Formats: sequence, structure tokens, C-alpha cells
Amino acid sequence: MTLDDQASTSDVPGCSPSHEDSSQVDGVSKPDSSRTSIGKSSAALGVLCAVLMGIYWLSHGVMDGASVSHLEILALLVLGFGAGLLGGLIGIGGGVITIPALSLIFGKDIHLAQAASMNIVVFVALPAAYRHWRQGEMCTRLLKYIVPFGIVGIVGGVYVNNIVPSYGMSKIFGVFLIYVIIANILKLTGRIREEHESEPSISLGRGAAIGSPVGFGAGLLGIGGGLITVPLTQSFSRLTLPRAIAISSGLMCFTSVVGALVKDLTLHSIKDAEGQPLQVLEALQMAIWIFPTAIVGAWIGARLTHVLPVNWIRAVFVVVLVVAAVKMLWP
Repeated sequence: MTLDDQASTSDVPGCSPSHEDSSQVDGVSKPDSSRTSIGKSSAALGVLCAVLMGIYWLSHGVMDGASVSHLEILALLVLGFGAGLLGGLIGIGGGVITIPALSLIFGKDIHLAQAASMNIVVFVALPAAYRHWRQGEMCTRLLKYIVPFGIVGIVGGVYVNNIVPSYGMSKIFGVFLIYVIIANILKLTGRIREEHESEPSISLGRGAAIGSPVGFGAGLLGIGGGLITVPLTQSFSRLTLPRAIAISSGLMCFTSVVGALVKDLTLHSIKDAEGQPLQVLEALQMAIWIFPTAIVGAWIGARLTHVLPVNWIRAVFVVVLVVAAVKMLWP
């Protein structure tokens, strides 16, 4: 390799000269990257353990967590990690995984599962939006038009959700899963094409056309709404995928807080199969045990995207969603 070749590869992100000793720069030794990585991982593990200990104290000391067994806590932690890992790998919102799992596997009322999901979105949306903002992908000019309609939409969606019986809500969510299945099949077959960089189309009307259905759909289904926001912003405002994802995260910072608050305050108006009002504390208990490992899983999944065979994982995920959709539509 010539000196010119070395210079050209070092200018490309992710490329560096392969024969140069990167352990020294100008005779000065660089820190061992493996030790730095181990140190960061240990610190992250310590923070996670501290968070889990705090949650255990909060759940059992303040929120009367005797109703949550240790086995159920372990299952919720595993669910959170799995949902976050899949979300990080293939870009799927956690609600698509946690709501069917809590409803079909844990046997929870779907309204309770949706309330738990909406409380989790709050913690996931904020760091994601901050990261996109730091990377310069956030189109705040468009976001300011979308947010007001999104907030109104999610409040309306939550109230409609509350009056739909659990049986009917399972059917609605099953139909939504079919939409997610079709979208992932299109990604597997390469039918969804990326938008090229262009000047986004921004107006009050486009903000209403995006924010209103996104907010209503998020409130009705109990999800963050990214699966609705991203394609709508790409279609109506001609945003690239990274910018559409950034808009989705920014919108959720506002809609998720309002939606979760409205859902928590009105959850008691919904009756379970035995005619008893649903308890908001039960939804909060599930949420606080799912979100820590969901964040860890999402962090790991995002870094494994270029290592694991994502298309195979997406294919397996589609099969799992087909089973969940069938069980919800035809219990």
C-alpha cells in the first residue's frame, strides 16, 4: 500500500491503515481499547444493578409489590431484554412485542398490557430523541407542526381505547400486527425503497396529516407510534429514513408522556373479565420491571445489527407475529 493509498482509506469513516500500529500516535501510547470497553461495560452493569435494586425497593416497599412474585419479576426482565434486543436489531417498537406477550403469555388484560407499554415508551423515547438531536437528524421545523396534533390525537385514541371491550381490542391489535407483518415482509423482499436526501415538505397541513393519525393510533393501540410515524413522514414530507426515525422519537417525547398520563388516570374505568376495575399500580409494576432491561437490550441490539444475520432474525420475528396475530384474531 502506498502513502497515497493509506491517506485515502484513512479519510473514509470506519477505515484505517491496516499495517500501522494504532497503539501509538506520535510516540505516545494510546489507552488499551479493550480495557476501556471492559471498564464501560462494568460501569453499565453496576448502574443496571443499582437501578434494579431501586426498583425492587420501590415495587415492594412503596407500591405494595407483594402481588408480583419473584418468578414474574424474572420473566418481566427477560421480556424487556428480548423486546429491546429485537427492537434494536430490526427497528421494531417494543409495544409490538410486549403487548402480545403480556396478553397471551402472562394472561394480562390487553388494556393493562397497553397501559404498561405506554409507560415504558416514556423512558425509551427521551434518550433516543436526544441522540438523534445530537446527530443533527431532528427536523424541528416539521416537529413543531406535528406535536400539537399528535397530543390531541393520542388523548382521543386513549379514550376510544377505554370504551372498546378487551375482546374487541384484541381483534384491533391483531389487525395491527398483520400490518406490521406485511411491512416486515416488504423489507425482507426489498420492496421498501429509501428516500433520497431532499428538501423536506413542511407545512401546518402536513403536520396535521401526520400528527393526528399517529397520535390517535398510538393512543388506540397503546404503542409509541413509530411504525405509523416513519412511513407517514416519509410519504407526506419526503424525509429520509434517519430523519423520519428522529421525528418519530421527538414526537414520542411529547405524546408518550401525555398518553401514559391519560391512560393511567382513566384505567380504573375499565373492568376486567371478572368485573373488577383495572389497577394502575399493576400496570406500573410491570412497566418498571420491563424498561431497564429493554433499554439494555436495545443498546446491545443496535450494536449487533451489522454482526448478526438480521434478515433471518426478521423472518423468525414475522413467524412469531403471525402466531400472535392468529391467537388475537381467533382465540
